[in-house]
Amino acid sequence: MKNIILNIIALLVIVIMATSCLLIIKNKNKQIETLYNNTKAYEQELLAENKKIGGIYLLTIDQLKMSNDSMIIALLEVKEELGIKDKQLRSMSGIKTVLRDTVTEIIFRDSIQKEVCNFNRRYCFNDLTCMTIDLEDGMFTADINIEDSFYLYHIQTKEWKQPKFMKRLITFNWKRYTLDEFRLENENELNEISDVKIIKIIE
Repeated sequence: MKNIILNIIALLVIVIMATSCLLIIKNKNKQIETLYNNTKAYEQELLAENKKIGGIYLLTIDQLKMSNDSMIIALLEVKEELGIKDKQLRSMSGIKTVLRDTVTEIIFRDSIQKEVCNFNRRYCFNDLTCMTIDLEDGMFTADINIEDSFYLYHIQTKEWKQPKFMKRLITFNWKRYTLDEFRLENENELNEISDVKIIKIIE
């Protein structure tokens, strides 16, 4: 009877140890996958010429607060201004755009020589970007109207942990990384997207 009890205790200890080991391995695999995802996101941010395609960072609140990235700092400052608590936050995004264009118009000399020079001009660079310039009785007015719409998609893609097929076949390693990425489109082609950062909050 004593031997049976000892065997049961030994079996329970083995089961607990095996379960603990599996949980540790699972946690480590998740950490490795998160690190790989963030590395790929950083590479895309640095190297990609097209800022409309990129990776999504997976970060904890503590990691965010330690970051020196200017956009992350700005996102956290706005979060505080809005009164959003850490435990409420699931994801956040920052998009920086630059609008560039130039208009040149010659005002003929004979019109300048007049005592009062009044003019009104409207320039439309496209359907979403217009500017009206008005000069009347010495009062200059510039009215600029810029419209844009952004469409942001969070997607997940898969990538083989072992990229070479023959090595996968020999080692029987068919596991894949899950990568979080984004796709971004906007309607106004004059509005150049210069920086995008999307962060998904993880535990």
